[in-house]
Amino acid sequence: MSRHTASFDAYYLPTHASMDDHAALHLGLDWLKQQPGKPLIMLSVASQVRNSRELEDASNWAAVLTPRTRGLPASQAGAALVAWAHEPSLAAVARIRGLESVCAFGLSSDEMTTWIGGHAAQDLTDLGRPAGTVALNPVVTVAMEEMTRTINLNNELTTAEEKAYFVRTLQVLRDGGYDLDVTQLSTWAVAHGWGAEVLPRFRELAEGVRSRRQFRLQDPWGPSADALARWKAIAATGDA
Repeated sequence: MSRHTASFDAYYLPTHASMDDHAALHLGLDWLKQQPGKPLIMLSVASQVRNSRELEDASNWAAVLTPRTRGLPASQAGAALVAWAHEPSLAAVARIRGLESVCAFGLSSDEMTTWIGGHAAQDLTDLGRPAGTVALNPVVTVAMEEMTRTINLNNELTTAEEKAYFVRTLQVLRDGGYDLDVTQLSTWAVAHGWGAEVLPRFRELAEGVRSRRQFRLQDPWGPSADALARWKAIAATGDA
């Protein structure tokens, strides 16, 4: 059962040798000022507001929030800058309905790949560049699509049933000889309705399957015995 992926225009600021975090923050705040609606700045922790005088000044014209802020708005028309982003802050922003655009910077390499591919995010410094995408092996895609339709994504892989189905699906793929690139899988998931808040759990379980960790699954739910053959047949015909 799929949730709707947050619908906003997504951007990112790459941080590297030629653009440190402070330069990215400056560009991000300049972008935020130009967006319509109410401006919002999402930080990982409240103390980050003291990282920059420019950010302290921005708190006079933009709401500064963290994932732990009490009374996070359920909806708000406007734009958000996610500074020194990590998955909880991205997940908090994704839960705010009505945002028209979101820009993030400061992500780790894997988180950046997931953000770009999962939301078709564009580089704010190079808007002519096509947004990133991810293409899984067709058989892996069929398996992921079936799992997305089958489990309750709202449970965020926390129940024994969803955990069992997720782990067994990936085990079937792994044992069938398919590479489980966790970053590509999580990027695909974000683009197909899996919320950002599930990503830490998603990655933990997927990494465990990939490394052949022994799971103590407490529920028998999983794909059918003929699942791999069926996924291959669907992938071959393109009849998902």
